[in-house]
Amino acid sequence: MSYKIFLSRSFRFQIFNIGSELNNNPENADKLEELAGSGRFSRVAYIVLATHWVEKGELEKAEASLEKMNKSPKDIFYYQAQDLLAQIHSKQKNYDKAIEIYKKIEEENPKEYSLAVILFHRAEVLEEKGEIEGALAFYKRVQEEFPQAYYSLDASRKIRELEAKK
Repeated sequence: MSYKIFLSRSFRFQIFNIGSELNNNPENADKLEELAGSGRFSRVAYIVLATHWVEKGELEKAEASLEKMNKSPKDIFYYQAQDLLAQIHSKQKNYDKAIEIYKKIEEENPKEYSLAVILFHRAEVLEEKGEIEGALAFYKRVQEEFPQAYYSLDASRKIRELEAKK
């Protein structure tokens, strides 16, 4: 194993280690922000930090962390951050912005990120917004287009619940 590969694994481990300890050591948020910087694994650090802030209910801080993140390349980290950003907007009741993010991801149809996740989360936002028919349509798409996906089972349950409420 080369020294460079070892360092990159060590750096990632350090990011995840600090992230997992944030609840017990909130002062380490500054350390994680420092590690984020602009290095190779900065996007991982920003996502870990944003996730921490969401769990603490600090949605503005979470959004700010994601906004600092480099937007390229459009890989799994980019789409994970966009998904998290849409979830933040949904929690802030900014449903149209969340839907806009999910629509853009769906149009890009990334190979790096599961479309089942995106469609399911979009359905959740529509449901929360009160657009039950739209939510049902997306839950059904998840069930039909991704029958083997983890989210397909949840989509089936949501379809039953929403149709029972009609």
